[in-house]
Amino acid sequence: MQELYDRLVQCLASMQVIQNTCMIIKDDFLKRTIGRMFFIRLDDFVKTAPQLKNKLQRAGYKVRTLEERIHRLESAYENHYARIRDHLAAHRDGKDFWSCLELWHDIDQISIEFLATDAGQVLNEMSTINESFGLYARPLEINTEVANALSNYQPINNKPTIGMDSFAYSRASTVYTIPVHESQEIGVKIVSCFDFARRQVRLLREMEIMTCPILKQTISASLILDLVNLIENLFGLPNKVFRSKTFTQMSIEYQFKGFQILEKLAEAIAIHQDSLDELLEIRNKACAHYDMKTSIANTIKLLDNIDYHALEKDFDFLWEVFEDACKMDVRTLMYLIHDTPIGGILSVKPNGTEKSFL
Repeated sequence: MQELYDRLVQCLASMQVIQNTCMIIKDDFLKRTIGRMFFIRLDDFVKTAPQLKNKLQRAGYKVRTLEERIHRLESAYENHYARIRDHLAAHRDGKDFWSCLELWHDIDQISIEFLATDAGQVLNEMSTINESFGLYARPLEINTEVANALSNYQPINNKPTIGMDSFAYSRASTVYTIPVHESQEIGVKIVSCFDFARRQVRLLREMEIMTCPILKQTISASLILDLVNLIENLFGLPNKVFRSKTFTQMSIEYQFKGFQILEKLAEAIAIHQDSLDELLEIRNKACAHYDMKTSIANTIKLLDNIDYHALEKDFDFLWEVFEDACKMDVRTLMYLIHDTPIGGILSVKPNGTEKSFL
């Protein structure tokens, strides 16, 4: 039973660190980028808590109040928030542009706070029922140094920019596009994976020498998920049926110039699958969920050993390939203007009157 309790402790600690992080960060977009991982760990918590409750019940403990608390948390999660985990974090699948944007806006401080509170009540009830579990202590790693780094984080570009990702619509001072074709739907998802990675790598770099292990584990796990989602949307994963057509498949189908570049790399990935298998193993054991067959102690070691510098190189390499392919066709060239600063916007009325903005 202690292993299950320790697993729940790790889940709640991660959720509360994310909660504290999102309270401090001023950049709403980065809050949601990191906040996605809250729902990954909530999923682990919701699936583990009933198992420990059943063991306590079989051991003769009274679990009625605990059962009610778990049911309340399960209902809130399964009825709505599980979709955030499934479509914005663990996967970036066939959900359409507007559905994804709606889920994106549901990653908010109020939701995170009440879900974290409910999870905390579940864990406290467990430690009350069986005192041998020990008392849970809320993590204090968001100290003054870390809090200042989070508070002082500035967007990559302070100027108005063009956004070609799925969620540019939600960013202030951003000119965005709305996809109107299935290839554009997946194109903006791919750009989103690159965009998430750049923001998270930048934050990890600023916290490089700071002591905040749970936050670093959380962001590193998020990078792994974004990298796997990127590969899946670009090329597909070998021996796995993708839920919708990949960008490479659409490039071939619609004869985008440059599809040969993507096709060649997809073939190379299928041939040299060992590295991808290692990435998928970490994703499946420690990132998308805590594998029940792996002890929580070993899961934490896997997270601690993630090298975000190596992941950054993987993202940079894939961006170079994506860039080389996209710049060959006018229909895909638009993705490469993502995050380009805008010098100004000029409005011209029918009578010829001009008005400048920005």
